[in-house]
Amino acid sequence: MTNKYISSTAFIFAIVVSAFLSPLNKYFLPNFLFHLFPQIVTLLLFIFLRAKPQIISACSFSFTIFLLFYGLWVESLPHYEGFEWLGYDLSIPGGVIGTIIIFVYYNFFKPQQNNSIVFICSFLIISLGLTVNCFIVFNTVMHGPLTITKI
Repeated sequence: MTNKYISSTAFIFAIVVSAFLSPLNKYFLPNFLFHLFPQIVTLLLFIFLRAKPQIISACSFSFTIFLLFYGLWVESLPHYEGFEWLGYDLSIPGGVIGTIIIFVYYNFFKPQQNNSIVFICSFLIISLGLTVNCFIVFNTVMHGPLTITKI
């Protein structure tokens, strides 16, 4: 697979997930853009910094999967007021930090690894950053420990 194909697939996946989580009413566009905004800003930053395409694709996939699971968790709550989405916004810096760590590692140490290894390592580090930050946010800023109410 080419790098452009993987990057395009990752961003199309992000658009589909954002559309899936947005309500089909007059608030569709603001919600859709709210879901995509952190990802677009992060991706533009790393495109501007000329990060490897595998890092950019991994960033897009990990942010999208995080958005999907976070959105499914919010929808599984018996009731919510929208405050829960604040946790999504406050968890994004963890993904950015993970992306910066991978970017610095691959740009300054320049390890000789194939594209698949770069993608998988990037995906894991970025996902770890998102997850750790999410648990920190939920145990400090939000209403208590992260729990799954129903699946």
